[in-house]
Amino acid sequence: MRIVSIRSYLVFVCFAIISLWLLFYFVGVGRVQNLSRAGLSDVKEKLKVKEKIMKTSFSWQLTNLVHDNQVLLEKLKVGILQHKNILLDKMRSEVSAQNALEAKQISLDQEILAPHPTLIKTTSTLKTEPPDIQENVAEKIQNVKDDNDEFMIPIMITACNRPSVSRCLDKLFSVRGSQVDNFPIIVSQDCGDKATADVLNGYGDKITFVKHDPEPVPQGVKSNLVGYYKIASHYKFAINQAFHHFPSADSIIILEDDIEIAPDFLSYFKEMHELMKKDQTLWCASAWNDNGKTSQVDATEKGAELLYRTDFFPGLGWLLKRSLWEEELVSKWPQAFWDDWMREPEQRKGRSCIRPEVSRTSTFGRKGVSAGQFFDTHLKYIKLNEFPVDWSTKDLSYLVKDNYDKSFKDKVYNLPLFRISDLKENKDPDSREVRIEYTMSHTFKAFAKELGLMSDFKKGVPRTAYMGIVTTIFRGRRVYLAPPVDWTGYVESWS
Repeated sequence: MRIVSIRSYLVFVCFAIISLWLLFYFVGVGRVQNLSRAGLSDVKEKLKVKEKIMKTSFSWQLTNLVHDNQVLLEKLKVGILQHKNILLDKMRSEVSAQNALEAKQISLDQEILAPHPTLIKTTSTLKTEPPDIQENVAEKIQNVKDDNDEFMIPIMITACNRPSVSRCLDKLFSVRGSQVDNFPIIVSQDCGDKATADVLNGYGDKITFVKHDPEPVPQGVKSNLVGYYKIASHYKFAINQAFHHFPSADSIIILEDDIEIAPDFLSYFKEMHELMKKDQTLWCASAWNDNGKTSQVDATEKGAELLYRTDFFPGLGWLLKRSLWEEELVSKWPQAFWDDWMREPEQRKGRSCIRPEVSRTSTFGRKGVSAGQFFDTHLKYIKLNEFPVDWSTKDLSYLVKDNYDKSFKDKVYNLPLFRISDLKENKDPDSREVRIEYTMSHTFKAFAKELGLMSDFKKGVPRTAYMGIVTTIFRGRRVYLAPPVDWTGYVESWS
């Protein structure tokens, strides 16, 4: 009985131990699973964070790599450009030295061989190079001369508070094409307008950009005239800057920020530059016709080629010689109204300008210092040339004073003499060119208004006049408004 009790006790103890073990086992397994799930979640989160860090690090490294490559590329570009310039300079030096040596050798050969023409002939047959390699010395010298006969005419633009200066510049770039070195552009800004400065800065090294600090306006100047003082001061600064930045240029083209140009604008001024070097009676060339409204000019392809001498300074796109500026104008430049000052006899000194039948410039700037004077009634109607002319192919020798004056005067005074009423009545329609005569300032003004011309005088000179003669188109007929044939000169009091 006791043995049975002991066995039962042992069985109970064993059962209890097994039960406790099983209980602890299952509880432990559950905790392990929970911990595994939690750990797995933590691991995933850590992996996500690590992946983001790696991606960010990679992106940052890639960005740095791209930036470093860009910097390296820019450095390589700069290095290549510098190396190119060094090579070009070296080549120019070698070519110059070679040309000088060959020229010297040619001179020595000619000096030595001149008394012996037969020897020259014999010597020329001793060349051993093939014919295609043998160089014609005269042709080579001419080619070197042509290569060195480059020109530079900087374009100086005055600007103030018109962001629309971009319209002027963009047209210039379009017309200029590849002639970047021949027509460099410098823009001078007055008045410090930020919007305009931002536009100009946006062109980078495509232009030379300078800024003018306005000089004080003299005391007592009326408020409506202050702008004219600022403009004169700015012009003096800008012209000086243009010649300073381009010391090899002997002329500059002067424009304003509200000017649009015709396609043959630069071709025109290149040939005007050459013409002015030949004829010292010319002191400027202009792209502007003051009486150039559509109805007053021959706007055909033939009319696009017509040029005239004029005693009236036109402006609005004009060529200024360095010698004229430095030797005459800069030392006595006026405080205000510089363009009217240019029209005074003391500055003109009997010299003339060249101007076209059809303008190569037009203005889109209604708002300005003159408060739109003449813009709505006149300036906006000026015809801009639509028929580009290759001026390099034209013989312009007829514009030289010795050739022009007699021919022009003979032509005008041999035309039939008409009255204004004759024109209005279309008298003698076969006479396609006629003359109207004026004798006094009031008769000129009356006739000019009838013909649609500007009727004002500047120091006695009518706009576009040459030898007192103004030409226009009236109802399809060429009309010359002219003084009597014995005209002796302009009368300043007519102003």
